[in-house]
Amino acid sequence: MSVALNDCTWSDFRDELRQAKRDARLLIGETRPTKTAIAECIAHHFETALGVHGGGYAAAPTGLGGVRWHYCCPQCGRRVQRLFRPLGWERWACRRCSGVGRIRTDRGWRWGERLLPLTQELEAYRGRRGRRPARYRRVVRELGAIVTAGKRLLA
Repeated sequence: MSVALNDCTWSDFRDELRQAKRDARLLIGETRPTKTAIAECIAHHFETALGVHGGGYAAAPTGLGGVRWHYCCPQCGRRVQRLFRPLGWERWACRRCSGVGRIRTDRGWRWGERLLPLTQELEAYRGRRGRRPARYRRVVRELGAIVTAGKRLLA
C-alpha cells in the first residue's frame, strides 16, 4: 500500500541541521566561530539528543575525513535524510517503513511543468539564421522525450 506524499507531514534533516548551526553559533558566543568549533558543537548536540521523532541521529564518515549526520529511522534504524508521518500515525518513519510512494521526476505529471519553458526556448530560436547551437538540439530531444511520455500516459 502506497501513501501519497500529500497525506503526510515530513521532516527534512537539512532544516534541522541549519537550526543546529544557528544554535551552535549562539552557544559559542563568538562573532565568527570557526567551522571546527561549530562542527564539534553540532556533533555533541546530535550525539546526545534523540530528536522530536525519537529515533536519534547517526553519523556516516565522508571520504574527506569528516562526518555527515542523518536521522535514524525509529522503526528500522536506517540512516535517512527525511522522515514521514502519514495522517493518523503517531510515530515518524522513513519512506520505506511509512509506505510513502517514491517521488519521480522523470515521468508522470511533472512532464507538463517542463513543457512550457522548453517550447518558449524553442520559440526564441525561430527565425534565426545559421547553424543551430547544441542547446537547441538538446531541447528538441527533451521535448521529444516528453511527448513520448505523454503519449504513453494517455494510451
